[in-house]
Amino acid sequence: MLYNLGLINIKIFEKKFRGFLIVSIIMIASCYLSAQEKYPIVQSKAGEGISVLLNRFSLPASDFNIELFNKLNEGKFDKHGGLIIKAKYKLPVQIFKFTNSISRSTKIYDESTILAIKAYNQKIQTKGIKRSYNQDKDLWVPLHLVKQADNEENRSESVIPTDSPQKSKIKPSKAEKAKESVKEASTSKGESKDEEVSSKKSFVIEPLFGKTYQKVKIKDRKLKGHVFYLKSGHGGPDPGATGKSGGHLLCEDEYAYDFILRFARALMEHSATVYVIVRDTSDGIRDEKYLEPSYDEYMINGDSISPVQTIRLKQRADIINSYYKANLKKAKSQHTIIIHLDSRPNEKRIDIFFYYQEDVEQSRKMANSLYETIKDKYDKNQPGRGYKGTVTTRNLFMLRNLNMPTVYIELGNIQNKKDQIRFLDKNNRQAIANWLSDGVVKQLFIK
Repeated sequence: MLYNLGLINIKIFEKKFRGFLIVSIIMIASCYLSAQEKYPIVQSKAGEGISVLLNRFSLPASDFNIELFNKLNEGKFDKHGGLIIKAKYKLPVQIFKFTNSISRSTKIYDESTILAIKAYNQKIQTKGIKRSYNQDKDLWVPLHLVKQADNEENRSESVIPTDSPQKSKIKPSKAEKAKESVKEASTSKGESKDEEVSSKKSFVIEPLFGKTYQKVKIKDRKLKGHVFYLKSGHGGPDPGATGKSGGHLLCEDEYAYDFILRFARALMEHSATVYVIVRDTSDGIRDEKYLEPSYDEYMINGDSISPVQTIRLKQRADIINSYYKANLKKAKSQHTIIIHLDSRPNEKRIDIFFYYQEDVEQSRKMANSLYETIKDKYDKNQPGRGYKGTVTTRNLFMLRNLNMPTVYIELGNIQNKKDQIRFLDKNNRQAIANWLSDGVVKQLFIK
């Protein structure tokens, strides 16, 4: 996936090449910027660090953004590496001259990225940072939204929505562009609607899954029109529950996120529309036994994750509810599924258990379908093992505050050695993701 950002072409390498990537971006950008400034210039405030400044401009304080900010502003820090009060700094955001659509202005054709850019500009307009790009003709493009691009030939674009309920499409090839007509119309607010593109390929490419798993083969259309909001627990400044194995620290947010990505991929194989609410574009689906802890996760709309639990939960509920409302007229069904890992005394082994919303029949039905499927799979794959998972209601914030059927899943005790096998083995993580997908299909698919 190649995004042409002015003269900046961003190719994402493996994590060990991140430093080289950022240096390359800045070297190319600096030549261009000597002739014409293309980054927003902002002034620091007393007491601000880099993370606070980034958050003030609705940018997540991810490793990528912090490193890029440091490179963009070399030589403008105090002796301790901190910001200088009232000094001017460049943001890791590129400014484009807006014409009549985001895609034409940026040469970006991935619909999910276009929608994320649009949402970001609307957010900073609401905060009073700048006027609408339709008025001042300056379109701000946060570089973290496009940092996964590479230059593989004939590669399709992301199909997981980023900041809109509209299902993301696949970037057309040159031949397809010649055949397809481009539809554009003005919205009621006078904003232009970006190009809609489509493809009939039997597979899609989702970069969020990482290079090994990005190609998703579409097996059938059993879940077409059904929308899923998948949320892994914790993330960002909060690693969640922790355990230890072989001298390694196990963090709940890392394993829950890997389960969510595998589950999302399995649902997409049945043509589902999937929103991954918490995301880390530097990870993807990982096959390692020990998943390295990080703190650069952010929300689907680009927001950083609050360290305050009550704020964090409300932030997630508000995002999901807004998508639900926008999707009401066109979705066959909408469900949220939340995945956590539990933490109990290490001698306590637990099976996968499920919580559903009290008095929400579709929530109860989905939870029971997932439970029954997991139980059947264990009975077939490990005869005589016995499965002691449960399905109950519980008074949790997310179950109370989401407006659609929601199921909350605890996958086991991260401190128990036997339960850890369920998390540490990539094949086990994949099997559970597949089984959960089977449970969803069992509940929703009508022949």
